[in-house]
Amino acid sequence: MQWDDTQNAYISHEMASKQESVKVDFGPDPGIQSPDLDDGGTIDKILSPITSVMPFLQKFELTTHAVQCPVINIPFYDKSYSMDSFCILAENNKKLIALFFVICWTMLGLIILVR
Repeated sequence: MQWDDTQNAYISHEMASKQESVKVDFGPDPGIQSPDLDDGGTIDKILSPITSVMPFLQKFELTTHAVQCPVINIPFYDKSYSMDSFCILAENNKKLIALFFVICWTMLGLIILVR
């Protein structure tokens, strides 16, 4: 047996030497009509089972809070040293820190999903 690209099939060596074409016979036409399809509906109709699962989440809002970075005061030999450099470091790099944690949580979710 060998593959013949012109006939798109495996053919015997005898057929290859004769160059006969392979006849494909699907049988008589059964006369089956194509199915009738409905319109499918609107996007609201399709997504309504998903959007109506937890209606209390539709009114969920995250509010912002006014916060301050805690300053650590360390008394040492009658002097008080305040430490707030971590606040400046975190504030200057908050977008990078947020991106890092988004990537970490996404990878963790994918690992859980794939396993």
